[in-house]
Amino acid sequence: MKEVFKYPMILLRAFKDDIIDGRIRLSIFLGLANLLPDLYVCGYIRPFFWWAAGVKIDVFGSSFIRKNVWVDVPSKLEIGHHFHVNRGTVISAHGGIKIGDHVTLSFLNGLHTIDHSAEKPVVLKIAPIVIGDNSIIYSHSIILPGVTIGKNVVIGTGVSVFFDVPDNSKVLVNKPRVI
Repeated sequence: MKEVFKYPMILLRAFKDDIIDGRIRLSIFLGLANLLPDLYVCGYIRPFFWWAAGVKIDVFGSSFIRKNVWVDVPSKLEIGHHFHVNRGTVISAHGGIKIGDHVTLSFLNGLHTIDHSAEKPVVLKIAPIVIGDNSIIYSHSIILPGVTIGKNVVIGTGVSVFFDVPDNSKVLVNKPRVI
């Protein structure tokens, strides 16, 4: 008799996980946040929608979130006070991301805690990202899995960070060269 109820229970559990904890909840609340017009006042309202989607963020912490920012796995994203993020940023928190106080992410950044194989659809690495207090990451930068960025750090435009960055540092240039 238990075999009869096995598959419906699996489906119900998957449905509950998707509705309550998963992508449907994420899609609803982050979708609503991105539907708000790109007005200054809406940037202070969006943290509420992120919190409703599962992000650990202080709704009244003076965080400012622009339109068209996407978060995967919001339950593994923890954000400090006075967080500012600009348009086009992708935050992939599969491995967990902790962002300190007074952190700014400029336009079109990527924070990725998961690394895939180029040849096969296989996950190579899942590792957390930590960003310390008072850090700024300028546009078109990518933070890769397992990176810890210290306090008071500046990451320049277009930098791919695949190594830990100590406190009070600047990572400014990707030196262009022909390979």
